[in-house]
Amino acid sequence: MKNIVTKICTKCEKEKGLAEFPKDKRVKSGRRADCKTCTSIYKSNYWKKNKESIRKYHRRYYKNNIEKKKEQAKSWYENNKEKHRESCKKYIKNNIERARASARKGTKKWLATNPEYKLSWREKNRDKWNEYNRTRRAKKYGSNGRITAKEKIALFEKYGNKCLCCGRKDIKLELDHIIPIKLGGMNVIENAQPLCKSCNCKKHLKTTDYRK
Repeated sequence: MKNIVTKICTKCEKEKGLAEFPKDKRVKSGRRADCKTCTSIYKSNYWKKNKESIRKYHRRYYKNNIEKKKEQAKSWYENNKEKHRESCKKYIKNNIERARASARKGTKKWLATNPEYKLSWREKNRDKWNEYNRTRRAKKYGSNGRITAKEKIALFEKYGNKCLCCGRKDIKLELDHIIPIKLGGMNVIENAQPLCKSCNCKKHLKTTDYRK
């Protein structure tokens, strides 16, 4: 008997190679009667018409078999780590905004249930937290640029860790924008100087450059 290498799809009625038909052990030939393209179209249309009932079924099934599904997911991940990593990269690349929104939502939800972590992280990374707030505030007023924690420390050391206005060294210093962000100043190290809290408040929205 001559080996069959092609079939005619029962949906689109086109003759195609066997590789173009989905595998199906229930069929004698081992391949479905409709090709992969037609099967995909059928599944897509079926999903659109019945997505709510399908979702309810999957949620109900997962709820009733949660431990089994977790074990299956864990086992699959252990055997397909590289495949999973590549799939995630591809999804993020094609859905960057959706992925970012999902990540922000997940982070926000996690922090809401673990407030002690946020407070602990702030205390241990005060400079990074201040850097984040400076950048966020600058963007709020339409200013570009970023001053890193390392740049801030280097600037303070350059001027002897003292307030350039009153000259005090025994007091905590703040990073002041010479041209205030609210007045269009850039959030860059070239537009920054070390001042104590009192002098920084007195300067307010003035553009005084104490470096001179």
